[in-house]
Amino acid sequence: MISLDEAQSLIYQQLGSLPVERIGILEAYERVLAEGISAPLDLPPFHRSPLDGYALKGEDTRDAAPDKPCRLKLVEKIPAGYAPRREIVPGTAARIFTGAPIPSGANTVVRQEDVREEGDQVLIFQPVEPYSNFSRSGEDVLLGEPVLHQGQLLTPACIGMLAALGIVEVPVFQRPQVGIISTGDELVAPPQPLLPGKIYNSNVYTFAGLVTRSGGLPRIYPTVVDRVALQQEALLQALRENHLVITTGGVSVGEFDVVKESIEAIGGTLLFWRIAMKPGTPAMAAQVGDKLVIGLSGNPAAATITYYLLVHPAIESLAGRKEMGLTRVQARSEDVFTKTSGQRRFLRAKAYHRDGQLWVKLTGKQNPGVLKSMIYSNALIDLPPRHSLARGEMVDVLLLPF
Repeated sequence: MISLDEAQSLIYQQLGSLPVERIGILEAYERVLAEGISAPLDLPPFHRSPLDGYALKGEDTRDAAPDKPCRLKLVEKIPAGYAPRREIVPGTAARIFTGAPIPSGANTVVRQEDVREEGDQVLIFQPVEPYSNFSRSGEDVLLGEPVLHQGQLLTPACIGMLAALGIVEVPVFQRPQVGIISTGDELVAPPQPLLPGKIYNSNVYTFAGLVTRSGGLPRIYPTVVDRVALQQEALLQALRENHLVITTGGVSVGEFDVVKESIEAIGGTLLFWRIAMKPGTPAMAAQVGDKLVIGLSGNPAAATITYYLLVHPAIESLAGRKEMGLTRVQARSEDVFTKTSGQRRFLRAKAYHRDGQLWVKLTGKQNPGVLKSMIYSNALIDLPPRHSLARGEMVDVLLLPF
């Protein structure tokens, strides 16, 4: 066996990046940026008002008082979207609205609720400091400033920033195509009737969703029985048609666990087989030409957990992400777990906040074949070898991204 860290490192070493394509920003949500973006203009591109009020010179209000207000002549009205026509000189002001350009000569904006209009004049009842309520040109982003970096996931905020900068097309990495192969004589595709000894194939449906959420394009292949020749054929087809192939089942030590043998039969080089962790010990990875095959357990929870730990970051890496993997935090345990193991163990759990503290609680049975406890999990408790879990103990937690 090797450690999880070693297994992840071996996978990363085999992964390159995919070709680049240019797409419109409305198609670019959750795609990965292939080149850094610098601002082609200041944002905002002009000094603007952050509220509805009156643009004026702050110095004019120096002697303003409730019983002796400052009186300024209104020279124009400036709605958002229109350029000022008049310069503000001493003794004058302009009615201005949120987002409108501040006219030349003005250095502050007074809130409309703090003043009173009388005919063509505005009355200010207290001094206002220059540059109060004054949004400067470039206060958000300066011309030439780097705003997005290569390998960044394009979130809605990123897309909004691109639009604000007038950018409507971006270079992104292609989405990885991921082949999914389930193996096992016992598997039946729903809704076919279950014969004695058969079970429904749930993993392929779980993985299709997981791959999509990881940023990949899943391609599902028919279930393959435990025969080397048939698995060879399925693997070769999937490798031709995808950037990455994942398999479930057939990676343990039983007589009918022949995925490893099938990969070696088509010229694959085994990177590792068996990881010192529970669940998911029999996970494996192999290099076939310039493609990678990751084989996971057939047990639903074990397969899902090892997906998060091995496949999810691999897809992120293929997609060009610079920051990969799960976020690690510390939380206080609500539960007791006394079953220790000589291997590193990952427990299905739910993280939540209570009284300003992050807590984590187990979501049910931890057997590798139990899927129900994954439904309510948003985290994995990372227990070191031979370590139990005490109530109130601070533990390492990996937050699941979805």
